[in-house]
Amino acid sequence: MFQFEQVSGHVFRREGARGPVWYAKYRLADGQQVQKRIGPAWTQRGRPADGYFTKRSAEGRLRELLEQARQGLIVRTGVLFVPVVGGGGTSFLPPVTEETPLGLIETRTFGSHVIYERYGRVRDESE
Repeated sequence: MFQFEQVSGHVFRREGARGPVWYAKYRLADGQQVQKRIGPAWTQRGRPADGYFTKRSAEGRLRELLEQARQGLIVRTGVLFVPVVGGGGTSFLPPVTEETPLGLIETRTFGSHVIYERYGRVRDESE
């Protein structure tokens, strides 16, 4: 398995149904790629209206996201469960060496009875 350590990313603008929107695309330290909507793009001259982003402010938001990822504040994982009767075999997950509190973010059940669960790191109130 590959071990990624460098967190990096970029911003890009996409034309949406309601106008241009800034997105961030970045890679977490574990190699997982994430794409996140930043917000609507400001295309006029002058200071942007509240809630709108210029390229510079979108890049600033990306820097914040990358810093959170470097500090380990952004952790995501997902698991698909397929109902199969069986036994034995190799463990799906590596041995746990350090406890990481995770909380369920999303769950979906597909027509084929496959269950998808997505977890993220739970921040301690003291942090």
